[in-house]
Amino acid sequence: MEICSTVKNIEIKDTEILVTTNCNKIKIVFVTQDIVRIRASFNSEFAEES
Repeated sequence: MEICSTVKNIEIKDTEILVTTNCNKIKIVFVTQDIVRIRASFNSEFAEES
């Protein structure tokens, strides 16, 4: 198991934020004003699944 300890990059788009760390990527999506979706990817891909 890897421990993410360093943020390498932050990209801000219209309704989402992509955070690249030393071991994975984290995607934060603002779906509505009340719903925030947080997804982590260890292979740099975000499969669209519910």
